[in-house]
Amino acid sequence: MFAAIRRWFRPSAATGSIPRAAPAAPTVAQPGRDAAAPVPATAEPAVTAPYPAGDLTRHFRAQLVERVEALAAALPRKERSGDSGALLEELLRHEELGIRQMPAAAQEALALCNDPLASLQQLVPLFTKDPTLAQALLRQANSAFYGTGTPIVGLGDAMQRIGTGGVRAVLISAMVQGLLCRPGGAFASLAAQTWEQMTRTAPIARAFAPAFEAQPEEAFVLGLLHDVGKLVVFDVATALRTERRRELLLDPTLTRALLRQAHEPLGGIAIRRWGLGDAAALAVATHHRSPPPDYRDLLSEMLYAAEHVDRAIANGNEVDLPSIWSSGRLTGSVGKVGTLLAAGQVCR
Repeated sequence: MFAAIRRWFRPSAATGSIPRAAPAAPTVAQPGRDAAAPVPATAEPAVTAPYPAGDLTRHFRAQLVERVEALAAALPRKERSGDSGALLEELLRHEELGIRQMPAAAQEALALCNDPLASLQQLVPLFTKDPTLAQALLRQANSAFYGTGTPIVGLGDAMQRIGTGGVRAVLISAMVQGLLCRPGGAFASLAAQTWEQMTRTAPIARAFAPAFEAQPEEAFVLGLLHDVGKLVVFDVATALRTERRRELLLDPTLTRALLRQAHEPLGGIAIRRWGLGDAAALAVATHHRSPPPDYRDLLSEMLYAAEHVDRAIANGNEVDLPSIWSSGRLTGSVGKVGTLLAAGQVCR
């Protein structure tokens, strides 16, 4: 079965792949030196080499097959015919079944956000229809990031305060919350930990946006979505658990390895399916930078930095920026990030 799936997803010669040569060493700025530099008003932060040739989704799927097959090959023979083997097979056969579509109201609202001719006022009725979206919008508008001391209670005023980018972030945040499932068994605590880590990383990524020439709300969304591939794994496991009407008997080592190996390409597939753009998909699909992509992708760098800073803070460790910049081969401004951390401006 795995061989048949491999043939189906193997990229053609025209598809191409991401080159793996090492990029140039990062330039490390002095802390505080360039903290006041303006953020370029670009829709897509710097990716200074062409995207991989061909269809990115096909590329991500081929990468997923390669990684999952390697896990299957390492399983003991008896495990291949058990729940572990079944989960790997289901993930390859039905990975898109685990990628839920956005609610209709969210899709309509996102389409308006992406329409340069649309106004924020056109979005108000869509939020009025959905109490969850309305609450999320007001919570965001009155958060510390936007707060000015004057509480906002009107949806129109809230949209004016946070702008189109902020509204888009609210929509995607609500969508991701809707993706959460209750996988039970081996994945129950992992799902909770994953969601907690995603929500912690998002505001850190937003704070780091100027250091990586990104727009703050785009950075927030990508920080929230960077591990969304793990939610896809949880959904596939939940479907298999429901089908078998019992808890899955999974090897803990396999569970951790599967989440680690599969979530990047699965995340890239999900981002493309939701229409969030190739730059976002590539950033999510390469955010562990192992190995670093052979092109300058500041969004990928930003996610790597935000995730590692979050992990250090969560574990009570000192944030070692030179080590993070070196291990991730980052080229964004370490000076700006250092200044933010020193000033306590990184909200978690």
